[in-house]
Amino acid sequence: MLQPVPQAGQVRVYVGRDFDLMCKFEMEANYLNHPLFQSLLELSAEQEFGYSYDGALRIACDVNLFFHLLRLLETRNPSAHYMELSDLISKFYSYAKEAITS
Repeated sequence: MLQPVPQAGQVRVYVGRDFDLMCKFEMEANYLNHPLFQSLLELSAEQEFGYSYDGALRIACDVNLFFHLLRLLETRNPSAHYMELSDLISKFYSYAKEAITS
């Protein structure tokens, strides 16, 4: 269960394209500095929410894609530092497509 305030070193984000159906995630605050995460924030700001708004950090992307990114960062996989966001997205959706058709 999520606490009213994230634990020290954690940040709460709301993820999803539909404002009314967003999911809450708590993650390590240092992930905000990761190049993949910064690219995702930039893309979200450009496409959905803009750069200025009140309230919590919101990220407009597929919830499963965001979860995949978090898992990648949690494993501390070194390849994540050299991956472009477009590569992550295309790999995620190709894996998802394979899982559906298998």
